[in-house]
Amino acid sequence: MSKFYFLFFLISLTACSSNTENRVNGDNLTVYFPDASNEQFAEKVAIYWKDNDLITGVNQDLQLINTKEGYQLNLIQSDAFKNEQVKFEDQKLLSILKDSLENKIFNANLTIAVCNNKFEPIYKVN
Repeated sequence: MSKFYFLFFLISLTACSSNTENRVNGDNLTVYFPDASNEQFAEKVAIYWKDNDLITGVNQDLQLINTKEGYQLNLIQSDAFKNEQVKFEDQKLLSILKDSLENKIFNANLTIAVCNNKFEPIYKVN
């Protein structure tokens, strides 16, 4: 899991304002989910974040949405890296994270999207 530390230094999730009312809160982490039927998945994602030491000292917001293909987990890119391209090493780490979440939580297709603070995707790992 130490590989993920660098990734989450690069993509340090920051708090955002969201109109979504459905959410799971814990420590500095909030997982938003517009579809109420995804509450169990949102809880499992929050537990995964905690169990794998992915919660940092700053507020982090994630968003879990349904897609035609399965699910998408949106991560907010930190201000420090807004104008940078996602490096190959980070793409690989995001892919590892995606595969892990897909197998341990969703048992379905998952896309991870690096987003701006409005949950608008900048980069996706399918």
